[in-house]
Amino acid sequence: MKAIELREKNIDDLRNLLLEQTTNQFKMRLEAGMGEVPKLGSTKSLRRQIARINTIIKEKERQA
Repeated sequence: MKAIELREKNIDDLRNLLLEQTTNQFKMRLEAGMGEVPKLGSTKSLRRQIARINTIIKEKERQA
């Protein structure tokens, strides 16, 4: 999801999305620990998505 699309959402939706993404990240770590190979670049893009969501949440909190 692009930053423009994330900025259109409210803070509650962003927090729910953040929870979903961090859960996905945890699942990927468990799979990697069990020996399954995650898709190349998926962990990197997931980390970036989480950082992007956190940044937009902080921006919205400052405005309020």
